[in-house]
Amino acid sequence: MFLSCYMESALLRYYEQELDKRRLVSTYLWTQAALAILFLSISLLLGPPLTRRFLGFEDHKLLLAVACAAAATPFYTHALTLLRAQRAAGFAARLIVAHAAISSLLPAALLLARGPDLATVFFSRATADSFCALATVLTRRSLYGRCYSQHTLLQYLKFGGPLLPEGAIAFLGAHASQLYVLSYASVAEVGLLALANRLASGVRLVLASLRQAWQPFAFSVKDHAAIDALVVSTFKAYAQITLLLLAASTLAAREIILIFAGPPYSAAVPLLGPVIAGSVLSGLPYLFATGLLLENKTYYYTLGTLLSSLASVATGWWTIRHWGIIAAPFAAIAGALVFSTVVFLASRRVRGASYGPRPFSLFILVVVAIATLAPLGVANLPLPVRSALLFLSACVLLSSSPLARKLWPKATGFNQ
Repeated sequence: MFLSCYMESALLRYYEQELDKRRLVSTYLWTQAALAILFLSISLLLGPPLTRRFLGFEDHKLLLAVACAAAATPFYTHALTLLRAQRAAGFAARLIVAHAAISSLLPAALLLARGPDLATVFFSRATADSFCALATVLTRRSLYGRCYSQHTLLQYLKFGGPLLPEGAIAFLGAHASQLYVLSYASVAEVGLLALANRLASGVRLVLASLRQAWQPFAFSVKDHAAIDALVVSTFKAYAQITLLLLAASTLAAREIILIFAGPPYSAAVPLLGPVIAGSVLSGLPYLFATGLLLENKTYYYTLGTLLSSLASVATGWWTIRHWGIIAAPFAAIAGALVFSTVVFLASRRVRGASYGPRPFSLFILVVVAIATLAPLGVANLPLPVRSALLFLSACVLLSSSPLARKLWPKATGFNQ
């Protein structure tokens, strides 16, 4: 987070409007290289004595491997961000596949050849990140050169700087829950929550794909007269996709757990729906955050994240103590709800957007309602009943029924 200074968000913001793209992209790369060299130098000089003194850690090779992996990751992020800005989806897909292949096959081969060595995993990750970044630079070398602009660097820092506290608060808020979860829940229960989070990664992948496509497109049409209608149309599509995924995952939670984990983990069935509901709400702010990014009002992110972390930690501390591990995903839902609301209201205020709060509020209510059904045992209903409920949900969400029209207004005026 600190090594990238959120320059990837700034690149997406300025790429369409910047005439000298070579200066914009080159400044990003050279700044990233300088930060990586500085980080590696500090890690090599101060890392061994500090970890030896405070942690009793003597594996300097592993420390170097971790440092190299941390320094290489922002270059891979740079490559994917540039491809997103250019909407080069085909090349990005091939790059992601190559990255996955290198980061899985290379450590496997090295571990077979040399035996167990944790440093190998980190060195392999650094190799995959570096290879993919180099491939992007070589295939788009016309965008790179010796040009470097302090003005462009200040643009990056002005845009990304306010996001650094937001990232730090989000990190601390996400890990603060670990301080009290084990105080009120057993290790086995924490394992069930971890399983639910792992199984929810498929839905998160879908949401991440939508977000990856949405931001660069929204920036490219920021001056269109019907930008508000575009936001409403995108929100409608997001609502339809996520509610169907959430309903299907909640109703079929028992089958999902049995297929991917087995009967011993059936106690995780009530957790899957709320965990996915938290992921759905966590992706909601990025649909409405375009106005904040366009106006460089990124400090609203810090405010939203601070309030979200406080809400999540406070809710989790109180609810987990009384209801156990089932309350943990609802604490995450509370935090995501606060963050989404702050970003939504701030974006409307900053941009003067005309879209109303009713669809937004109804969507949140429906998500929370579906999440609440999971602990009540909806996944234990007979399969025909659950199938009928899922079919009814699909009909309501995808049709033009009166209930569907109440969930979201018809967006008009944007024909691109």
